[in-house]
Amino acid sequence: MDHADEPRDPLPGDELVPPPEEQDRLVAGMAHLMRRLGHEPFVAGPLFQPTAEDFPEPLRATRRSVRELLGRLMSYAGLGALRIDLATFDSAQPFVELRDDGTVVQSPHNTAAWFTGIEGDTARFGVDLQQLDDIEKLAGILCHEVAHAFRSAHGVVVTTRSVEEELTDLTTVYLGFGIFTVNNSYLHRSRRIAGSMMSHEIRRQELGYLGPQRFAFLLAVQLVARGRARAAHGRILGLLEPTQREMAREAMRRLLPRRKTLCLELGLPPEEAWPPLRSCDPNLAPAAPARTEDTAPEDDDEPLVHDGQRPGVNRDRVVFRIKHDHALLGVFVAIVPALFMIGALGPFGAVIPMVIGLVWGAARVRYECSDAECGGRLEGEDVTCPRCGGTVGGTLRNRHERLAAEEAFLAERAADQRAARRRNARSADPPGPAVRSKRPARARKQRPVRKPAPRV
Repeated sequence: MDHADEPRDPLPGDELVPPPEEQDRLVAGMAHLMRRLGHEPFVAGPLFQPTAEDFPEPLRATRRSVRELLGRLMSYAGLGALRIDLATFDSAQPFVELRDDGTVVQSPHNTAAWFTGIEGDTARFGVDLQQLDDIEKLAGILCHEVAHAFRSAHGVVVTTRSVEEELTDLTTVYLGFGIFTVNNSYLHRSRRIAGSMMSHEIRRQELGYLGPQRFAFLLAVQLVARGRARAAHGRILGLLEPTQREMAREAMRRLLPRRKTLCLELGLPPEEAWPPLRSCDPNLAPAAPARTEDTAPEDDDEPLVHDGQRPGVNRDRVVFRIKHDHALLGVFVAIVPALFMIGALGPFGAVIPMVIGLVWGAARVRYECSDAECGGRLEGEDVTCPRCGGTVGGTLRNRHERLAAEEAFLAERAADQRAARRRNARSADPPGPAVRSKRPARARKQRPVRKPAPRV
């Protein structure tokens, strides 16, 4: 069936793509960008993918790894000649800075990462440590910041911030970063919460300024305009999040019948004049870091997060060991031998394997941190949690006892501190020599002696 003869979908399909006027605005924005900077990256540049082929460096939550990821993205954007200055910040611990001139600077908030400009040969970036729990999401965030640097380096920045942010999102697709930023436009994550019972937390998050419909539409525009690489469309769509995949597929279905008109609206030259497709070059040297005085080389490989948990997040707080054993598992394992023993010795023969299984399971004990966001493995003698830095205040059988145990622990610690202050106050002021009172001693009142009556 020819695409032009396909029936139009009802309303649910319309919800997967932007309104017609928004589609025209997005196409016009991409056409304007290509008039300024050329069409080669859009029609012939590689579409970067979250694979080891495109990103050969191991991705870890360390400063070195984040800088290498940022440097590779800069090189892919044609900015490899610039050096990188990377700052890190934890939005969970905000601060206020008072500068020498008396101005007050608030710490960044609601900002996953930032680009502050290019000074000389150095591009300055910052990253919120809260974003390092998902490296692929962080890559999409950094793609947006690299697009900021690209627009700054080529002098196409506009003064209206909201418009500039939307144009920066559009630029990520132009540069070939569309898979990352389209996925970041709507994230649906389910993760296991540590504990003795299996439980999950579902998080939905939208990053970027265009929104998932417009992002997916822009990527569909790029795929349809390329046309000659249509064989790779299915593989590209397979790398998208489920929601964005449906949006991009619907947009492509509508754009394919009018591909020639779309290319004209984008201002593209005849397809014969296009440059050959460029493949990703993983051997391209990433942009070099700019070493600053406050960044020591030995800190580069220090983990900034541990399995999604920032180190020291519970420092100066109390946590507890949650004790788990495998007594029930031992009884379950003993069921089969118990059935054989019943056949050999009668009903009482099941007692022996059941007791052995119970003792075996009860002896297999493990401990974990009571903080639900941590759940780190603990040993019986640990006084601090190696994962979150919390002070271990004791051992509990159940996680639900944590709040009451924490209140009791803090009350006991406060009483100990008050007693210690009293002891220190007494020891700081030693008693002087004893002084006798000049007040005369009070005379003791003597009882009259009763004489016995004479006998008659």
